[in-house]
Amino acid sequence: MPSAEATPPHPRPSVFISYASQDREAARSLRDALGEAGLEVWYDESDLGGGDAWDQKIRRQIRECTYFMPVVSANTEARHEGYFRREWRLAVERTLDMADDVTFVVPVVIDDTPQGRARVPERFNAVQWLRLPAGRPTPALQAWCARLLQGTAPPPVRPQAPRGPPIVQVPPGTPVYPPFPHGEPHRRTKFVFDVAGWIFACTRIRFSALPRKWRRLIVIVLVLVVLTKACSGDGTKHDESAAEAAKLRQVLAEIEQKREAERPLAPGAKPDLAKLGEEVGGALAKAFGDDLEAEPPLFAVPFGAPADDPDGAKFASSVFVNLYGKIAMADSKAIGLGKAGGGAPEPLEQARARHSRLALFGGVKGAGPDRALEVTILQASDGGAVWSHAYPLKDADPAAVANDIAGHVPSLATGSH
Repeated sequence: MPSAEATPPHPRPSVFISYASQDREAARSLRDALGEAGLEVWYDESDLGGGDAWDQKIRRQIRECTYFMPVVSANTEARHEGYFRREWRLAVERTLDMADDVTFVVPVVIDDTPQGRARVPERFNAVQWLRLPAGRPTPALQAWCARLLQGTAPPPVRPQAPRGPPIVQVPPGTPVYPPFPHGEPHRRTKFVFDVAGWIFACTRIRFSALPRKWRRLIVIVLVLVVLTKACSGDGTKHDESAAEAAKLRQVLAEIEQKREAERPLAPGAKPDLAKLGEEVGGALAKAFGDDLEAEPPLFAVPFGAPADDPDGAKFASSVFVNLYGKIAMADSKAIGLGKAGGGAPEPLEQARARHSRLALFGGVKGAGPDRALEVTILQASDGGAVWSHAYPLKDADPAAVANDIAGHVPSLATGSH
């Protein structure tokens, strides 16, 4: 009889260990335990990939190994990226070609990471995990290795119930609120801030859960409320400002009407600049009444021009009326009005008499195309120069010149340079 052929030895099962680099020591302990049990272990010792050849070798080992053993830990939980996650996906892809009752992935957790909430592929949760603290062998691991060596594949296992509090399935769209903060002894202030933050977070979550049209409506209502409060927060001041602006507009209209009526002068006649300055000052004083009796920080004298320069006088008067109007409309108590010409005292004397801090005055100087409106601000106490500037009359806009002067006056009047 022919001799019976010897049965070839059963190949040793191979196990591919996949781990994060921070778990290297635990992976080595697991490798040693599997090796001592008689299994063939494929285990990558390198920290970084060694190019295409290295990557192809890893892929080939995952395709050919008997079991894939991912090491799960707090380190894998904390890492958003890592080559081990690519290995995990390759293992899951291989299971797509396997029957449902074939065990290929054998997850190992080396710390207290809960199975039900770990950041692992969903396929990993379809089997029971082995818990090996720090990768050290346990009776469960030894029994598993013994079955492999005997040629008995481990039976399919059901996943263990996850440790820790159960996961509550929340219907889609249901808002999830943060837990209420717990106070700590002697930390009352922190607890108050924590509660305030909790209220804000819950309000934001609740607001986000509302339909879009309701969110828009709430935002519009809040904006209207804020604007209403801002506009009516000081109703008295608002009304006073409106009344002052109306009076100032009336004064400017009256002055303009007088100027229009006096415009057709007799041949050779010259405008009475002193009279014009007195009219401006008198009209403003009559309109604002007691407001001009206060002690304004800035005292202004109407701008003038030489008697033989009617165009310069018109320009200077327009600049002053625009300037005074801008400042008085912002705050009528910030500026006082003096008199120009006609034997009136010097600007500094008028400012001192009103106990003002600054005196503003100006006039047209020069002749022909070189004429310029020189505006000066002095300290009323000692006559010290504070600010001055010359504005050429050629092609100048009175309103623009007034705007430029007004841009300097507020900071000077308040003392902030």
